[in-house]
Amino acid sequence: SILPGNSFQPAGLPFGSYRIWGLSYSGNILAQVGDNAATTQLSDACYDLSNNFIPVTLQDVNGGEIAAVNGSVQALCVGDGDADAVSFSAAGASGASYVWVVTDSDGEEVLAVSNSNSIDFEGYASGTVLVWGLAYSGTLDAQPGQSVDAVLQSLECFDLSQNAVALNLTRTNGGEVSLVGGATSINVCTGDGISDELSFANNSDAAESYVYVVTDGNNNIIALSPS
Repeated sequence: SILPGNSFQPAGLPFGSYRIWGLSYSGNILAQVGDNAATTQLSDACYDLSNNFIPVTLQDVNGGEIAAVNGSVQALCVGDGDADAVSFSAAGASGASYVWVVTDSDGEEVLAVSNSNSIDFEGYASGTVLVWGLAYSGTLDAQPGQSVDAVLQSLECFDLSQNAVALNLTRTNGGEVSLVGGATSINVCTGDGISDELSFANNSDAAESYVYVVTDGNNNIIALSPS
């Protein structure tokens, strides 16, 4: 196109690379759409193309629709020392760069960014997290704790996936047990008519349910005590 003003709307053009030149001329413009600007006589009088051009790249950036490769993964037990890796796929995604973004349940805070589509949630805290796909161009500078909006606004072009995969993470921690008072072993004389009730404590930091398991010397369970 030849622009009589100083603005151009690239909507509708195919994705790819373009150049914007300036043209000084007298007489009438002869150039037509489809001509080669470097070899065509652009005016019937005098003319001169600018010494430089502005490169414009129209990019296809699409976050696509994501899913957990493992199937319908909804709940993970984290913090037990076993890997909790989940792999993700993105259908219809396109763009120069693509990453996976883990956010809080509101989709507002960045918890992690992964270049790999396999993410291990073992070290995460309890709660619900969302995993998104992000197609983008430019330089991504995302750190845990940042707001998602701030990260996206720093990019040239971006598109979040149409959906997010929600994962419920449960962290259990058996911790260490002791008798109330701190002792970690005791000898009990039974059958003497004196109560042998024992009271226990633990240092677990998990917010989940907790019981005490009584076993014999071979770890065979003989009792479960919710108190």
